[in-house]
Amino acid sequence: MRPELLEGASPGADGTVSETGWSNGVIFRHYLENHFLKFVPARGDQKILLIMDGHKSHVSVGLSEWAWQNGIVLFILPAHTSHLLQPMDVSCYGPFERIYNVQCHKLMRESSATINRYNVCEVGFKVYTKALSPDNIISGFRRTGIFPLNVNSVPREYLLPAEVFKDNASQETVEGGINVSEENIDTVEVSDGLTVEMFEQKEKRLKHVKSEKKVKPRKTMSKIVSGKQINQDVLKKMSEHELSQTKKPSEKKEIPKKTQPIKTQTKKTSTNMLSVDPVPGPSHYNLVSDSEDSNSEIGEEELCCVCGLFTPEALSRCTSLSFVKWVQCDGLRNGYPCKHWVHLSFCTKVWVIRRGDKFLCSHCDNEE
Repeated sequence: MRPELLEGASPGADGTVSETGWSNGVIFRHYLENHFLKFVPARGDQKILLIMDGHKSHVSVGLSEWAWQNGIVLFILPAHTSHLLQPMDVSCYGPFERIYNVQCHKLMRESSATINRYNVCEVGFKVYTKALSPDNIISGFRRTGIFPLNVNSVPREYLLPAEVFKDNASQETVEGGINVSEENIDTVEVSDGLTVEMFEQKEKRLKHVKSEKKVKPRKTMSKIVSGKQINQDVLKKMSEHELSQTKKPSEKKEIPKKTQPIKTQTKKTSTNMLSVDPVPGPSHYNLVSDSEDSNSEIGEEELCCVCGLFTPEALSRCTSLSFVKWVQCDGLRNGYPCKHWVHLSFCTKVWVIRRGDKFLCSHCDNEE
């Protein structure tokens, strides 16, 4: 890892990188060997209890054996309970996120700097010292009931599973479970004899369908270590699981290929196909000119009264997109408005017509 990425870090801080940008077992092993053990107080023969969640980077046979040999007792929290039982999640990560956002906004307001990989460590250090204070850390262990030990620190209702995923067996044992049977799904009635609303019936039916659905249990490492201390018995089960997950190469029998006679194919030539490559034409090949046929489709009142065309002659060979400005005559002919149209700047010397200006075409101008 480049040393400039750790500028402004707290004393003794360390860091590393991975190809994917995510943590893995190698990084966690490096952290334990080179960082964790260095700052653990001298303990002699006393063991260390390390409580962590069951992320796959934390659980492996090699890491667990190394921890056991170095007097580190690994305890994996039950699955999906880190928001209740992990001290860092309970009391430190929330303040860290809030203070970090405040520091980032403050830095961007007071200077033109942005958060990047060269200053994120310095900003994080200022937040780290405030969020991970001794008071917050002690509060996390106390609220999770780890120390001092308190089995009632987490309310039991927080640990109840969702009702729609309970099976019939679990509803009899789990506190607060609702017994849903087939006899009370179609005809559910309240004490006064009235049928309950449609939504309540749908809810009962949903719970019944979820409870009846049989899902094949998955064999994962998390089910082996979840909520347990990793000892020799658990290590044995972990090793068996890893061996069962390694796929043996399948032996494929070689099937002799059948020899088939070689067929000779003759190419058929078509007399209708052109043998000459297409030759690019001139740039004006697809231009549409204002011929008599094209102008005949346009009404006479929409043509220019000077050139008699819809598109000026000067633009007839133009290959780019051009916009033509028109101007309408304000004169009178035989007592009636002329209303002839003229190409502005092409068929008249006038270039610009502003509001309030009066324009006369060549016919009205000659009559005056």
